[in-house]
Amino acid sequence: MSLAQAALLLLAAGSVVGGHRHPTLAIVMLPGGQSHAFQGIAIARSMRGRGWRTAMVLPDFDHDNLEGKKLLGGGLETVVFKTPPYTNKRFQEEMLKQEELMELKTNLHEFVAMHARHFEQMCRHLLDDGAAMDALRGLDADMLLLDVLFSCGEAIAELLQTRVMLLDPVDIVDPFMSKLDRFPYSLAVHAAMGSGLVHPMLVGPLLGGGEAKPLPADLSAILEGAGPRGVVYVSFGTTFRPSSCDVVHGLAAALSAVNTTVIWAVDLAHLPVGCPLDVASLPPSIHVMRWVPQDDLLSHPQLRAFLSHAGVNSIYEAARRGKPMVCMPLAGDQYDGCAKAVKGGWGLQFKKGDLSPSTAHKLAAMLEQAAAKDSPLAQRAAVVSGMLNAHPRPAMELAADWIEYALALPPDADLSDPAVAMPHWKRYCLDVYAVAAVAVAAVLGVAALVLRLAWRGLMGLRVKHGKME
Repeated sequence: MSLAQAALLLLAAGSVVGGHRHPTLAIVMLPGGQSHAFQGIAIARSMRGRGWRTAMVLPDFDHDNLEGKKLLGGGLETVVFKTPPYTNKRFQEEMLKQEELMELKTNLHEFVAMHARHFEQMCRHLLDDGAAMDALRGLDADMLLLDVLFSCGEAIAELLQTRVMLLDPVDIVDPFMSKLDRFPYSLAVHAAMGSGLVHPMLVGPLLGGGEAKPLPADLSAILEGAGPRGVVYVSFGTTFRPSSCDVVHGLAAALSAVNTTVIWAVDLAHLPVGCPLDVASLPPSIHVMRWVPQDDLLSHPQLRAFLSHAGVNSIYEAARRGKPMVCMPLAGDQYDGCAKAVKGGWGLQFKKGDLSPSTAHKLAAMLEQAAAKDSPLAQRAAVVSGMLNAHPRPAMELAADWIEYALALPPDADLSDPAVAMPHWKRYCLDVYAVAAVAVAAVLGVAALVLRLAWRGLMGLRVKHGKME
């Protein structure tokens, strides 16, 4: 069935999907990965707009952080499971101790094993929390939306015997969009039913774009008072924990040297012990805040450039809003995201290892280059934004379409990709190559035989001619 046919089916079904008026979607995202949770929350709100009941399954520390940022509520239910104190903090500290592993340059196996241990513990905490599991069962969810990176979702689906869709928020399964360097990322929503095989359905970036919400009064005042040079926004994501004082002091020195207003989103509690940031000593042009509504801020015309770690959500939002980036990747797929922005002509890269107070002027120069009005970077960013926003169907609506379509199908329906089930010899056309190789070998063999016979005949004629002389 084509997507157009699926859309018609959904229009006919309306909100009466799964046999009742208000189907329920439970969303289980990666614990500790708030950038993942942002996408889950966005999908939850979209589905609520279609009449669904939605609930996020979160560890207590993620719930508290998201609640503090006022990202929950508004009818979005939560199922919270308890974890021992400092569980997530210990994980973040372990990541800092193995910084070279985060850059995926050495010992990839240990890097993956470290994450696997942490998320296995998170899974045990969830499954062992009787109250949370009872609350999850009480939802009587029609569909589970699971983060592909949190394998515990499989155990939950098995226990609840509920239909499953998988959400890939980090571009792991990306057979098409990553080939187009002018686009920053793709996001795939997967259906895993029937045979259990996965068919990726690429919907595009879920975050960024659309109508921005009004900014808080303090942010609006900063932007409106910034003058013609505009504002540079700085954020390294929700889990940024700099590993050395050089990084902190280098950033402070670079931002102090930029000849424009700066909004720096940073949690001071995450800075290294013994390396405090003296906010009072910074120039008045630098405004330090613990958190800001990033996408809404990026939509403001006074916002000229974005200094970022090039995380998935930051790449999405900057691209959709048409803002040039200076990226300083810290770990994992951030290097790939930054490379795409640079190759696409709307980003510059500054290496984290090169940052110190003595090199801060180089980063400051990059920021001023990116923030220059009507610069080549800004022009290219506007082109990328136009391409992403011109899509005939917004990615969030497309993802919601697929979720409703999957639920509208019979329980034994199979959305697996036939190509995935193919044997390797057929998928890679090994039989064709084998026949071609045999044919080529036969032709070469016949040619060699003909040449050999011709050579013998020629030599025989020479011998005969010599005897006659």
